[in-house]
Amino acid sequence: MVTVNGVPSLCQGTCSYTFMQVSEITSLSLSSSTLSFGISNPTSLNITSSSITVTADGLPCTVNSGSISALTCSLQTNSDGSPILIAGELIPIVYINPYGIAGPGSGVSPINVPLIAKSLSVSTGGNNGGLLTTLAGSGFPLDKTQISITICGNLATISSISNEQIILYTPICNSTGV
Repeated sequence: MVTVNGVPSLCQGTCSYTFMQVSEITSLSLSSSTLSFGISNPTSLNITSSSITVTADGLPCTVNSGSISALTCSLQTNSDGSPILIAGELIPIVYINPYGIAGPGSGVSPINVPLIAKSLSVSTGGNNGGLLTTLAGSGFPLDKTQISITICGNLATISSISNEQIILYTPICNSTGV
């Protein structure tokens, strides 16, 4: 008895199996909101660009035309035209219908997306907390449960979040100041 993708399978009598040839991501780069990548195409699979779907940080990336070894896709964008990418290492999920996901080949490095805090709407305030403040930047997660912000050693309350700004209420502080 073996499991295939977690599902028990039973072979009665003589059984045989072969491993399918797999596709791999052979190159990966980012320029503005365009993700460029190549995938290997084992001859028995005859992969076409129309059989490929891509997601990056859980969002669809629209595949543009191109050869299998040099494809591009257009990432979702923020209001300023910058790509919606969450800070950390990014390797897109490249799904090839009906074969499955192409993983990164050896030598393919993930894209490093920085977390950047650019500005606060308020730089000083009282020590009783509750001041509504906007933190502008990039690389923020799209789910406010995935980030915490500490001010004066206390957690701030996040009101709303987007990839480029967080609106928060400041916590109570022991002293006033910057």
